[in-house]
Amino acid sequence: MTKVSNSLSNAGNENQERFASVGLIIGLIVAVAAALFWLAPDKSLERLLNRSEDPTPTSLKYLRLLAKEHPNSLEYQRQLAEQLIAMGNYQEAVQILEKFVRHYPETLAAYLNALEHQYFALSESDPARQALKNKLMDLIQSEKDPRHLEKLAETTKHLGDTQLTMHLYRQILMTSSDAALKRQVFEEAIKIQLAQGDSQKALALALNLLPMIQPSQRTYRFLSKLALMSANAECASYFARLLVGIPQPQGENQCISTGH
Repeated sequence: MTKVSNSLSNAGNENQERFASVGLIIGLIVAVAAALFWLAPDKSLERLLNRSEDPTPTSLKYLRLLAKEHPNSLEYQRQLAEQLIAMGNYQEAVQILEKFVRHYPETLAAYLNALEHQYFALSESDPARQALKNKLMDLIQSEKDPRHLEKLAETTKHLGDTQLTMHLYRQILMTSSDAALKRQVFEEAIKIQLAQGDSQKALALALNLLPMIQPSQRTYRFLSKLALMSANAECASYFARLLVGIPQPQGENQCISTGH
């Protein structure tokens, strides 16, 4: 009986040792995996975060840790900024992105998005609003790429700075080689002027800017409607003829000569 009891006891000890060994191995694997993740994070967290429709305190916590461990990682800093924007922490998002925006143009859209949100979160009398505008002006003065100027113009338009927006539109029209972009900016400039309530000034601006673009059928249709709104029959007729391909009458056209 004693022999049986000893055998069972020995078997139990062997099982305990086996389970302890297995547990130790599993613990070591988990510890090593965690260390490797934090030292060189792979795309698993990114995939997890991208599957989440709404940011959560947990996902934000993970991103803060990743951003802290990898301060020069554009991807983790950008993801952190985007989650901060989604959760209403615009000021911190601006502070993160402004470190990258001059050297990484792909962050410009996110930076401007954060800046806009922060601007409108402030009261109109808050001096921090002017500080944000100053940041924007610094970017505008150093930017030459027409595509980036378009994004900056979109932001100045949202902020209600019509004069600066029109200045940026003119810069794009003078420097861009993208015909489609120039036509788009041309129409946007006219619409801004039209929103001031004076269709005749809008038509005059259109005629002034027209030589800077390669007009399309859409452009001629747009200008025909604008001329009709301005009660300018000669211009309406001129652009309507261009739209349908009918030759213009002989002689100087007062519509075009007015624009020069």
